[in-house]
Amino acid sequence: MTINQNTIATKLNLSIATVSRALKNDKAINAKTRTKVLEMAKEAGYILPQQRAKMKREKERNLYPVCAFIQTDDIINAPDAKDYIIPQYITGMSAAASRLDTSLMTHCVPLEDQDNAAIPENFPMRLREGHVRGLILINRFPDHVIRQLSSQFKCVSIAYDYNIPGVSLIELNNQMASKILTEKLINAGHRNIAYIGGPPCERLHWPLARLAGFMEAISLAGLPFDHRNIIDINNLMPTLKERIRQGVTGLVCCSDRTGYEIMKLLKSEGFSIPEDISMTGFDAISCPEGLTKLCSVKQQNEKLGEAAVKLLLSDNNDEEYHHKVFLPPEVSEGDSIGNI
Repeated sequence: MTINQNTIATKLNLSIATVSRALKNDKAINAKTRTKVLEMAKEAGYILPQQRAKMKREKERNLYPVCAFIQTDDIINAPDAKDYIIPQYITGMSAAASRLDTSLMTHCVPLEDQDNAAIPENFPMRLREGHVRGLILINRFPDHVIRQLSSQFKCVSIAYDYNIPGVSLIELNNQMASKILTEKLINAGHRNIAYIGGPPCERLHWPLARLAGFMEAISLAGLPFDHRNIIDINNLMPTLKERIRQGVTGLVCCSDRTGYEIMKLLKSEGFSIPEDISMTGFDAISCPEGLTKLCSVKQQNEKLGEAAVKLLLSDNNDEEYHHKVFLPPEVSEGDSIGNI
């Protein structure tokens, strides 16, 4: 049976006009009558006009997609970033969007076009008309582009911290992860441990976070800090062999790629892993044939994509918001740490 104002009026022996005004909470209608009408409407499952309008707005809002705004050719990413990192982000984003009753669209910006990425004429139609619920930024864009985008849309960045109002961050807790890996070497008895990474880069902050985690673990263990144990990958083998001769037994590598390359070089020099040197990596990529699986940390790219969508669709409507959400690290055990 369809419930409408006429039905309620008949049951309560009131005029339709009185019921209509009572449903609008018109103070000119006696309070007792208003209460009776509203209670009857609730009992019968009648949807109030203001509720109907809200439901319509919510339905229309849910039709607007989340937009993955991707810079596709960032040269500072891993060579196969487009082969597995971005697809994993998208998989996680798609799963979250489905659960949250919204949809997902992607907009890809080649490296040569990134400086003009915030110009509306370069947007796809839905973006140009503002019919999106916000942007999830993948890979690094110039700061001036992000400022323009964040003035138009709610934004969440995966892995890159812009420190710009209106742009939140979701990433793995790199510092905690590096601390955990260093502590694994310390707990295995290693006291002279080196960190191997690249020079600081203004476009990336995770190298500094991973170095900070290493230094934190060394400090908390009460071990002496030797600046010579911070080794730049650009001047690797001569420095590393010298540090090993000086007693280094453990290596914390900034990434699995770096770790496996170093492992190859060490093996060619006659070192065994972990019998002579223990090592950790970062990223938990597949172990190359003939090498020892690194103890590492998983990147959790699908979880990052899911978390980015949830953060974007959160109820915080403050245009100046700048949340930072860090996923806890998940260790990938390997065979690269030996006890001494």
